[in-house]
Amino acid sequence: MQSLRNGITITLLSSFLFACGSGGGGGSDGSSGGGFIDPATCVLPSNVVTITAANAQLITSEVVGAIQSIQAFADASGSFIEFNGSAIAPNPSVFNCQASGTVTITLTDNDMSTTVTAGDLLSSLFSSCDVMPEVINGLFNSSLNTVNGAGAGLAASANNWDFNISGMANNLRINDNNINAAADGDATADVDFTLAGAALASTATSTMLTFSDNTGQCASVQNASIVSSAPNVTSNPSIYTTALNQAGDMVVASTSFSGVVNVPAQLALNSFSGMENYIDPMTGDYGQFFSALDNPDSGVLVINGFNGSSITLTVSMGGNVQIDVDEDGVAGFEATIMTTWAAL
Repeated sequence: MQSLRNGITITLLSSFLFACGSGGGGGSDGSSGGGFIDPATCVLPSNVVTITAANAQLITSEVVGAIQSIQAFADASGSFIEFNGSAIAPNPSVFNCQASGTVTITLTDNDMSTTVTAGDLLSSLFSSCDVMPEVINGLFNSSLNTVNGAGAGLAASANNWDFNISGMANNLRINDNNINAAADGDATADVDFTLAGAALASTATSTMLTFSDNTGQCASVQNASIVSSAPNVTSNPSIYTTALNQAGDMVVASTSFSGVVNVPAQLALNSFSGMENYIDPMTGDYGQFFSALDNPDSGVLVINGFNGSSITLTVSMGGNVQIDVDEDGVAGFEATIMTTWAAL
């Protein structure tokens, strides 16, 4: 249980940065003591915003944060593979959190097998669950849609395996000294491990995720489909490739830039790539199923705004980022902003 709670906390922390302004750039300060805003009450803008040199970096940060959020929520969904084959007894079961508070796990055992199997639903209710320094409240539901192969979810498996798990957050709230935010919405993890080469292929999809924070800022991301692949996860760090929405548009709305932008279907050659640790060296198990895109070495991201305005973000070795801004849809960029991935 401890690894599950910590895994959810770590992955969701990166998600909530999206709601706190400028992607990973901060914003809400949980230490101020402000209250949570229920994401269901968010009033999100519907107007497509015009991209300019003045707002380009903020919009880019929000979109990058949205991508990281989808992957983080899919990772949180995937972490429930830990329960596959386990009994929840009694049902529901209450577990103590690291410092204080509880998480209550309830199994909807649809096949009456008395253990967690494909087709079952797990509901996790966090009540002041303090895992130091973060405190989690709210509900996270996980549906185990399919599970194939013994040892599914384990890096040390001796065979191929795959699973598909859908997660749903309902006013899931987390706070520490820097973050005070909440989330509603869905994310599905579709993960496939091939023993030959220790290759991992993971697809994160989401219909809608909405985030809010204690300052009243809200953001959402719709229609996301993100594919991560690592050809050999036993090497640490591992090479990864992340392809974004190759089949359709992703939509990001935010009160921080007061509008909506579209991320059009991206070309395969625009994929992000870099190196990350997929396996926790202390346990030998997966610390994550998806690349977190903490600091890619290459990749291109196109973002479209109103009246032909657009952003073309290009990542180069070392996490250096060039943001080219087309303000009017006419050939040629009106502005170029140089920054780093870490500054987004």
